[in-house]
Amino acid sequence: MAISENTDFPLSVALFDLTGRLIDWSPGFALEYADAAAILVPGVSAAEIHEACLLPERALDLSWAQTGSTPPCFSYVNSRLSLTVTQQRSANGGILRVASASGEAVKLHHGISDGSSELLRSSILQMSSSILVRRNQEESALRVAHAEAEAARSKLSSVLAFTSVVLQSSPLPICVYASSGQCVEANEAYAELFGIDRAELLQRNFRDLELWRTTGLLEIGMRALKNKSYESCEIHVVRSNGRSVFAECRILPTEINDERHLLIQFIDLTQRKRLEDELRQYAFHDSLTHLPNRRFLLDRMKHVLRVSQRKHDYFAVVFIDLNKFKQLNDTYGHDIGDQLLVQVANRLRIDVGDSDTVARLGGDEFVVLLERIGPDAQSALVQANLFAETVRLSLSVPYALGDIHYLGSASVGVILASDSDSDPDLVLKRADTAMYKEKTIGRDSEISGSHWIK
Repeated sequence: MAISENTDFPLSVALFDLTGRLIDWSPGFALEYADAAAILVPGVSAAEIHEACLLPERALDLSWAQTGSTPPCFSYVNSRLSLTVTQQRSANGGILRVASASGEAVKLHHGISDGSSELLRSSILQMSSSILVRRNQEESALRVAHAEAEAARSKLSSVLAFTSVVLQSSPLPICVYASSGQCVEANEAYAELFGIDRAELLQRNFRDLELWRTTGLLEIGMRALKNKSYESCEIHVVRSNGRSVFAECRILPTEINDERHLLIQFIDLTQRKRLEDELRQYAFHDSLTHLPNRRFLLDRMKHVLRVSQRKHDYFAVVFIDLNKFKQLNDTYGHDIGDQLLVQVANRLRIDVGDSDTVARLGGDEFVVLLERIGPDAQSALVQANLFAETVRLSLSVPYALGDIHYLGSASVGVILASDSDSDPDLVLKRADTAMYKEKTIGRDSEISGSHWIK
């Protein structure tokens, strides 16, 4: 029986000569290449059949016959059928092509001549062997993939364990929070920095932490989560024991197990802030009396001058020089002189108001800056004179300097300044001149007096 007389399907059998021209075919082949049904005649080439169809090129590839290579065995999908194609040289020297669907290629040999039947059986066995080999390959690949996945899991577990050890051992305060706000990880350095027990931190949501709410860290963290952006800020926290803590926060959103988290590092700035405050104190304050120094006073006077120009108010500068201070130093030594300077500073602090400034220029010279004492010159001058008299009386009260009881006095010069002034140095020189005029009057009369000038 010819191949074309076999009506079984899913069976697609075709016989080609070595040049790739069709010799005989089954009805199943005509169904497989239904778009080319009109040209399926003896002698039509495989290339022409392929061109008339939309099937993949490999579905009708006979090139192996010209190259002498091993016939291919491959699968493809046609009309929702999964087809496996095998090819073999026929007993007549041509090419026999068999496409089986749903693994039912065992039916293909029915009604075919003995020579062809043996060839088909051989093809079926090869096809089954190919399927078995492919299945074994897939199982082997699956085992390899499983082993690789297990190795990756083991490696990930090791990495996570290592990371946990590094995080816990790090002196840098570090914490990790889920997008819900729940603490996922926190090291001891983080707990110690803010004086909170680590076990408590691990149970808390950052929305419930006072340090997050009061420092603005909560808003910044939520913004980092929303925008997926790196954020940084500085915070100041007063711990429950009263200790002040300054820290720089570096906030990095990151994906962990397909969920967004916040990785936060804290850098303790407390010591640096303390040093900065000390340097600022040293730069703007007298180291002995801790009063503002000349530099601070001039900066403050610049500010007061700007306010005076805007408000049209007067302010006063009171220049104070201690009388016979050099004699005290020469007689009793600099330690006694320093004690006197400290006590003078303390008395001046008591005399001035909260909005006024008392400064030590150096040696035995002090200055008091009386701010905004009114728009009327006469009234402002009266206030300044009254303050100067208060200072003179305060500094004339006897001092107890160790075992020494010392009666001192001071020369006080007062000037008024207003919006017509612009240079703090010139204002200070005017006050210095007023003080020296008073000191000269005091020397001439042998008594301590005052000299007021505008």
